[in-house]
Amino acid sequence: MKEKEAFEKIKKINIFSSEDLKRITASKRMTYIYIKKWLKEIKIVKLPFFLYSPIDPETSKYKADLFELACKIEEDAFLVLLSASKIHNLKVPDINTIYVSTSKRFNVKKFDGWTFKPRILDDSFGIEEYGNLRLTNYTRTVLEMIREFNKYMNLYEFLDFLKSVKTLDSENVKKTLEVFDSNILYQKIGYLVDIGLINVYEPDYLINFCFNNIGKSSRFFCKKAKIKGSYNTKWQLVVPEELRI
Repeated sequence: MKEKEAFEKIKKINIFSSEDLKRITASKRMTYIYIKKWLKEIKIVKLPFFLYSPIDPETSKYKADLFELACKIEEDAFLVLLSASKIHNLKVPDINTIYVSTSKRFNVKKFDGWTFKPRILDDSFGIEEYGNLRLTNYTRTVLEMIREFNKYMNLYEFLDFLKSVKTLDSENVKKTLEVFDSNILYQKIGYLVDIGLINVYEPDYLINFCFNNIGKSSRFFCKKAKIKGSYNTKWQLVVPEELRI
C-alpha cells in the first residue's frame, strides 16, 4: 500500500499500534519504514506502552486521550480510584496521574507531564464501559475511595469528595460491600450513612446491614484519628473531629 493511502487510514485512529498499521499495509517492513518516517516528520508521536497517535495538523497536538490510552495498556485494563472518580465527576484532587488496573503490573510511565501508575485491583465485578473507557462503576468507585482516601487526599478534600457523591442505591452498596467483605469498610460506610455524610435510598436498611457486619473489634477511621479522634461506641470506630456531626 502506498504511503499516502496508509496515512489517510491511520490518521483516523487516535491511538494505534504497529500491528494496527501492519493490518493496513500488509507488510511488516513497510510498517517499520512508515512509522520511522512519520515520527521524523512529526506526523505521529510515540506514546507509552508501544502505541502511537497521529498529530492533529490544526492543533499540532496528538489526538490521543490519555485516559483512553491507559485502557489500551492491555485488553482488560480499567481506570480506578481518582481516575475513575474524575470520569464519574466526583470531586477529587486535580493531579496529572492516571491510576489503572491491569492483570500484570507495569513500571510507572511518564508522558507529556502525566504519570501512569498501576493499581492491581479485583477485575471480577463492578466494571463498566464508558465510550472508549473501562472503569469501576460509580458505587464501587465511591466505596474504594472511602476505603483508601488516606493515600490520595486530606480530610478536607475527603469531605469535598463526600459532598459530590450522589444519592446511592442501598442494594448496590450492599452488594459491593459483600464482595469487599471488610469489617472496617462496613464500619466506615455505616457511620457515614448514619451521620448523613453519605446519602442513600433506604438508609435504615443499609445501616442495619452494615451494623450487623462490623465485627467485634474497634478500629480507626483514618490515620489522623489515631492522633486526635473521638470514639463512636455504636460503630466501634475512632473518628477524626472533622468527620463528627
